[in-house]
Amino acid sequence: MAREWYVIRVQSGREEKVRNTLARKIQLAGLDERVTSILVPTENVTEIKGGRKRVRERKLYPGYVLVEMELNDEVWFVIRDTPGIGDFVGAYGRPVPMRPDEVSRILKGQQEKEEQPAPCAFHNPIQPASLAPAPQLTAGRRTARPARAACKPRALRPSPETGQAPTVTAGGKL
Repeated sequence: MAREWYVIRVQSGREEKVRNTLARKIQLAGLDERVTSILVPTENVTEIKGGRKRVRERKLYPGYVLVEMELNDEVWFVIRDTPGIGDFVGAYGRPVPMRPDEVSRILKGQQEKEEQPAPCAFHNPIQPASLAPAPQLTAGRRTARPARAACKPRALRPSPETGQAPTVTAGGKL
């Protein structure tokens, strides 16, 4: 039987721990020659937060682990018996191997991961997006939503003329 890649559902956020546990169980069962590779697909992402550039790893498919193996009953039961593993991806409880083009795309991305991190788009709170509020229908009438700026408290800045911050009365009016 040929080795093929299969997708396994695991607990989200515990992919690395499940991968290590599965590798240990396979080694103890002596199935190293049948299960050749266990992979958690990730990519490096560059983030800029607080003016600092940071590279972190991000999972491409959270909650899934890829396994290259020769599938037989013994391997099936060892994998299914591992804590944290849900089930194989496939129809009617039968594992379906991945297509070769999907596997090559994922493996190519894993090799490129080491070469250069991908930039991450982020929202800059200093320059908010200018979106016009959509009108709401209320009992057959159109009413406009309140402007976003009216919902948020404003920072009190000193007046350019006097240099003093405005005072706020008990009613919240300036």
